Amino acid sequence: MSHPRAHRALTPGLMAPLALTALLLAGCSPDVGPGEETQELPSATVSDDEAAASGQAGPDGWITRQSAGFTLSTPEDWHVPEEQYRLQGPVLQVEFPFTGQPTPPPRLLGFLERGAVGDLATRESLLRAMLESQLPADATLGESTTVEVDGADDAVEFESTYTTEDSTSYLDTELQGTTFRQVELLIETEGTPKLGFRYSAPTADFDEQTWERIRDSIQVRQDELREAAEEEVTDDAVEG
Repeated sequence: MSHPRAHRALTPGLMAPLALTALLLAGCSPDVGPGEETQELPSATVSDDEAAASGQAGPDGWITRQSAGFTLSTPEDWHVPEEQYRLQGPVLQVEFPFTGQPTPPPRLLGFLERGAVGDLATRESLLRAMLESQLPADATLGESTTVEVDGADDAVEFESTYTTEDSTSYLDTELQGTTFRQVELLIETEGTPKLGFRYSAPTADFDEQTWERIRDSIQVRQDELREAAEEEVTDDAVEG
C-alpha cells in the first residue's frame, strides 16, 4: 500500500484526529514533500526530581513529558519520531521505535480539539460515527466507560478492534495484516480547546497496564490550555 500524502490543512475540532485514521490503520507516517510542514511536537521532558517535586512523577523509569496544558508519562524506551516521520495533526506522538518489524509498534497520540464541537456526549457520538465510516468492515467498537483524569471535568474512553491488510511501511519494509486494539480517550474541560488521546497497538502487543499507567499519569492544566489557545489565536490574527 502506498502512503497517502497528509493534507496540510485539517478540519478543526474532531475532524483533525479522524482525518488521520487512514494513515493510522497501517501504522503509516505520511510522506512529507517540499514546502509541506510536519506537526510541531512538544519536546520538553521533565527530570525525575522536577516531576517528583511538582507531583507529576509517573511510574518508575518512565519519562514525564509536558506540553501546554497537560503532562503525562510514557515508557522509557518510547520516543518522539524523527520530524519526517511524524503525523500532521497530533500535538503529541510518542511510540515504540519502528525499525522495520513486521507489525507497527504501540503508539500514543494526543490531540487538541480547538473547535466548539459540543459536549462530551456529542464528541463521542461524532467520533464513533467517523470511526465506523473509516475503519475496516470487521471493526468493532466497545461501550464507553467513565474514567478519572487528573484536572479534567470528565472523561470517557472506549475501545475498537480492526484488522489491517498487508502493506508497506515508510521504511519500505513489509507490514503484515494485523489485528489492532485501539483506545480513544476523550477529556472534557471548561471551554475550548478539548483534549483527546489515542493508544493503539497490535492486539498481541497491547498491554492494558501500559495504557492504564499512561492514562493515570495524565494531568490536565485547564488554565494553561486556554491560555495557549488564546495566544495561538492572537498569533494567527497578527500573521493575518
